[in-house]
Amino acid sequence: MRGRVGRLKAHLVKLRYNVAEWWRWWTLFSKDMPKVKQFVRNVSYHDGPRNKQKMLDIIVPDIEGPLPVMIYIHGGAWMLFGKDIYTRTCKTFANNGCIVFNINYRLGPKHTYPIPMLDVAEAVQWVCKHAAEYGGDPQNIFLAGDSAGAHLASLYASALVDKELPGLIGLGELIPLHCIKGLILFYGAFDFDTLVRTDANHIDVFVDSFLGSEPVIRERRVAHASPLRHVENGYPPSLIIAGEADVLYTESTAFAEKLEFKNILHKRLFFTQEEHPDAGHCFLNYHKRRCVQVALREITGFINEHKQN
Repeated sequence: MRGRVGRLKAHLVKLRYNVAEWWRWWTLFSKDMPKVKQFVRNVSYHDGPRNKQKMLDIIVPDIEGPLPVMIYIHGGAWMLFGKDIYTRTCKTFANNGCIVFNINYRLGPKHTYPIPMLDVAEAVQWVCKHAAEYGGDPQNIFLAGDSAGAHLASLYASALVDKELPGLIGLGELIPLHCIKGLILFYGAFDFDTLVRTDANHIDVFVDSFLGSEPVIRERRVAHASPLRHVENGYPPSLIIAGEADVLYTESTAFAEKLEFKNILHKRLFFTQEEHPDAGHCFLNYHKRRCVQVALREITGFINEHKQN
């Protein structure tokens, strides 16, 4: 009964958030889209039956290639939203000098851990094989994401450096570590034990939807699914972006401290409450905010610094 009630609550929360976000997309995010050379929608990255949650969009700027590749993993607490809400953002990334692959993945509460991670790994594999067809350099891949997407990007990188982790998660073939030139992580979740102690709205619903609520299974999944616990030598250079106004801000600061402790090359872009009070959670899609413009400049510089020429 408890599980059934939890799933019902998750579905109701999902409906509420999705309606609100699609309204923002219709009224704000979809207006005056940046122009690009090529925009290919809903390409399947899955070899099996067609599944709308296992698709990606390809965004090619009017810039001579080959160009670095960005694989963007959307946020949404592992159960909300989708790639379409991030079209404007990804077109902007592309026009700053990347081929962008904006991916979907299966969501909770129907699909729990590790399914979203398995989908991300499958999408990354597909992009590595096909990037050159669109002018991208598969030796120059940057994984990027916000919130839950930042979690999945960082966990994929952890699986490349912690050799036991792929087996624990159930991952198949991964691309070579040297192909990942960097991570771009907006206000992510990096350790589930600390995440559930934040004041984020409905955090218990989101985490239960992702990891499950059965104590023994959940404890094991927390250990596997927390990227902060799997940072090892060779972890890719990382750009960590968050604001003090974000309810998950301490997740980003703790992850940055772990990278510092492990001597992993990284850069922090942390917005103060005083200078950027609007840099709260999910600020990335609000393209007119000054913090977004600052972040875009930092991302361009980060990619240019770490890409292989």
